[in-house]
Amino acid sequence: MGDNGSDELHTVLVADADEGIRTLVRLTLDGESYRVVEAVDTESALRSVAAALPDLILLDAALPGAGGMAVTRSLKAQPETREAHIVLLFDKSAPVDQDEGRELGVDEFLAKPFNAFALLKKVSALTGEDA
Repeated sequence: MGDNGSDELHTVLVADADEGIRTLVRLTLDGESYRVVEAVDTESALRSVAAALPDLILLDAALPGAGGMAVTRSLKAQPETREAHIVLLFDKSAPVDQDEGRELGVDEFLAKPFNAFALLKKVSALTGEDA
């Protein structure tokens, strides 16, 4: 995690139960400077984070299990994952408390549905890659 040179891939975890969202992320970021890891619920997200130590985590606020806010709280409490950037994904019809999210350590928020350009712009800004 962390200090990737320009020739190295940034690891991005997308944790969302919606296969369409995971596919959009994978298709958008694969082939760029990213390696995409997928998770479908809280348990698999935490396992994937421990195994891959991603630079950036795209985390569904309504992730099955404990949910995105609880996962954020857990990740920010652990030294090995504290520095990972977190983008909280949320449904436009179910807005999240962004103030609470920022207090927990969320870096950015992205409303679903989103397009590939908006995704790439957020991810690039947080990983220091050119969009």
